[in-house]
Amino acid sequence: MARGSIPVNQSTVGTVEEKEFTLSGQDGVVVQDLRPEGKIRCLGGLHEARSESGFLASGSKVTVCGRGPGGQLRVRASAGRKDGNS
Repeated sequence: MARGSIPVNQSTVGTVEEKEFTLSGQDGVVVQDLRPEGKIRCLGGLHEARSESGFLASGSKVTVCGRGPGGQLRVRASAGRKDGNS
C-alpha cells in the first residue's frame, strides 16, 4: 500500500442502487417534524425524508418505502406512531 493511502474495505463499497435497497423497508424515527418534509434517523444515519402519511411529529416511527426525486427518502407512518392518529 502506498504511503498516505487509505485502505478501503471492499465489502462496504456499493452502488447507490444497492444502498437504496438497504434502506427500503427499514424502520426509522422522525427527528425533525415531517411537514411533510423533515429528517429521520435510520440505520444510525440522519436522512432527509418526505412523509406519505401527512404530518408526523418528532419521535414518530416510520418505515422507508423508497426514494423520491433528488434522493430524498419517502416514508410512511408505521405501527405505534406518535402523532395520535394510530
